[in-house]
Amino acid sequence: MDAHQLLALARDRTHDGRASLSHAVSNLLLDEGFVNKPVERRLILEILAQIVRNIEASVRQQLGLLLSTMEDVPAQLIRDLADDTIDIAFPILAHSPVLSDPDLLAVIRAHAAEHHSAIASRKYLGESVSDALIATGDTGVVCQLLKNHDAIIS
Repeated sequence: MDAHQLLALARDRTHDGRASLSHAVSNLLLDEGFVNKPVERRLILEILAQIVRNIEASVRQQLGLLLSTMEDVPAQLIRDLADDTIDIAFPILAHSPVLSDPDLLAVIRAHAAEHHSAIASRKYLGESVSDALIATGDTGVVCQLLKNHDAIIS
């Protein structure tokens, strides 16, 4: 896909247009040759950050899986995906190195047990996040946390 085709998709504000743009942008991220170009990669991630709230759930779910282990993703894009339904948020909550402790605490305050369980399974879980998960009083979440040998529990 060339720049003109991408621009045409970006100008299409319809639901189908946004889905097509998201698919095109995701495919560019998966293109090994393209990913190695930092300027283009940053541009693609910025486009995704602008459109993520307007694309269908199945596309957001694919993005969540794709972006969950990447370190150079815009924090707001990751926060938006973490704040989504659990099908979309799970890989981000469980694996994204972009999420900070304050981000995780905000998710704990805003969401229920499924989101909490995903957070409890993260590597290198900080003490404040562990404490917040315990404070939910959810037995399943606490059990998940206790199984996490990388969690710091006070």
